[in-house]
Amino acid sequence: MKILILSYSSLLYSIGLYFKYKDMNQYKLKIVVFNNKNIVKFLLYIGIKEKDIVYYEYQLVHTLHPYKIAKNFIWMKKFYKSNIDNIENEIIYMFNKNECLEIFDLYYRIRKKNEIRYVNFDPEINCKKNVSFKKLIYKLYNKLYIKVPYDVKFLGGYLPVIKDSLIKSIGYNREEVDTIKCNFSKNAIIILETDIFKCSYCKRPDYISDSTNIYNQISKGVDSQVYIKPHPIFNNIYYKVNDKDKIIEDFIPIEFMINDGGVDVVIGAMSMALIYAVKSGVKNVISTIKLYNFIDNEEKNKIITWLIEETDNKIVMPCSLKELGEIMNNITGGGKQSVNVFN
Repeated sequence: MKILILSYSSLLYSIGLYFKYKDMNQYKLKIVVFNNKNIVKFLLYIGIKEKDIVYYEYQLVHTLHPYKIAKNFIWMKKFYKSNIDNIENEIIYMFNKNECLEIFDLYYRIRKKNEIRYVNFDPEINCKKNVSFKKLIYKLYNKLYIKVPYDVKFLGGYLPVIKDSLIKSIGYNREEVDTIKCNFSKNAIIILETDIFKCSYCKRPDYISDSTNIYNQISKGVDSQVYIKPHPIFNNIYYKVNDKDKIIEDFIPIEFMINDGGVDVVIGAMSMALIYAVKSGVKNVISTIKLYNFIDNEEKNKIITWLIEETDNKIVMPCSLKELGEIMNNITGGGKQSVNVFN
């Protein structure tokens, strides 16, 4: 049995499957992780044996240079023959269909000699924009490498999505599994850092100033324990953290942090983790995206719309630092806000 982890969205469920089946002798169980060493660190952190984890780096380089295209093709074929093609008579769990085209394709090629169980953990991507020409170019480029049927959507960039018809044919119901718990302080507040500057949405001075003001507004006005979660890729915090607040290891995922129900508030700018927090029943989920000075406001509005649609408008988006302070004041029971952090 192989359990593929391609994103944090399915992480806790994947771990639950591991502990459900690990002692059953008929299964040679492996958790397979691609392109994310932080997930491996977390698996080891919670006690999963290193021998039960397989890690791969697998990313094709998009290039128009003929030599590099040929090099890509040869490298992909070697990787497939060495690591994937010899898998047979296995149960393979997969959970993600968005933006994981190259990896999904590897296992699609061995579907006839294995049982693939797809359990969906990805949100639907709705894009009304007609991108037929761009879609054609993108598919022509990938024709050499990709066999799995897929669609291309465009939302600030190319978004390859595995075709629904295939997903339905390998769809599998979620099983009952036990999930691990995180013991945070009661009524805890989590700040999720997303480096909007490194994402090229903001200029560095603007991002540092906005992040500092937002953090000060949150931290100075509450008595609850504040945990700051760096982004697992960027791992940057641009403001000075108060002594009373705690920085969480960057490899510990939000899915684990909110799993015990002790977290009262999750705050961030534009993360999938915000959507996960809403759908997981966190009482107060706040996006601070409107408080950042974006280079392109049209891009900001797209992200705002995406957050609203994915959370059924259950996410709170303050329009000013003062409004953020009032929201925090109401949530935490009337603690006095510092006027010095208002703009």
